[in-house]
Amino acid sequence: MLRLSPTAINSFLWCHKQYWYRYIEKQPMITNASMGRGLYVHSMIEAYLKGESIDVPLPAIQQWDDKDYEWVMDTAQDILDIIKTMYIPVKFTELELSRPLNRNIEIVGKIDLILKNNIIVDFKVLEEMKDTRNPLQLSMYQFLFPEGQGWEYWHFTTQTYKVLSYLREEIESVDWRKVVDDIIKEVDFEKRKNKRWCKKYCSYYNLCIKGGANDLHSKGS
Repeated sequence: MLRLSPTAINSFLWCHKQYWYRYIEKQPMITNASMGRGLYVHSMIEAYLKGESIDVPLPAIQQWDDKDYEWVMDTAQDILDIIKTMYIPVKFTELELSRPLNRNIEIVGKIDLILKNNIIVDFKVLEEMKDTRNPLQLSMYQFLFPEGQGWEYWHFTTQTYKVLSYLREEIESVDWRKVVDDIIKEVDFEKRKNKRWCKKYCSYYNLCIKGGANDLHSKGS
C-alpha cells in the first residue's frame, strides 16, 4: 500500500525529483542549520505543551558548528518564551493519524496541535514574518481529523507570533486528491527548473546535480 503524507505531496509539488529521492529511492535527508532550528523548536514546543522536559535532543545537522548551535538554542528559547505567554487550551499535540483513501493508498500525517474546540493548528518557525500558509496541508489534516472545526497556522519569529486562519471554503476547495492521482501516473520525475531554489532549500541538491544511484530521469538535467 502506498502511504502519502502532506509532506510527501508538497515535496512532489515543489519538485518531482525531490519526491523521487526521498520517497522512492529513500535517500536520507541532509539537514542544514536552518532546517534543524525548525525541527528543534517544534520538539521544544511539543514537549512544553505536553508538560514534559524541554531538554530535547538536538537534530542531526551536517556541518554543525558552535555558531549554528548558539543560533538554534537562542532562537528556540526566544520562541518558547513567547509560547509561555499564550493561553493554549490543548486537546492533542503531536497527533499521528492515518486513514485509507482507497484500497491502495493510505493518507498519514502528524498534526502539531489540536485545541479543545477542535481547531487544527500547524506551527511554522520563520526568520521573518511572512505568510507561508498551506491550505493543501490543512485540508489533508481535515481528512485525517474529520472533527476539525477550524484551521490555523501559527507563525513564530524570535520577536513575535501571528495566527493566520482559514475559512472552511478555502480548505474544502483544495483538490489534493488530484495530486495523488498525478503521483500515481508520474513516470519521469523531472527536477525543478529553479536552481537557486534548489540550492537554498532542497536537501538533495548535491545528490541531484551529481545524479542519484538509480537516476534514470535526465529530462530536467
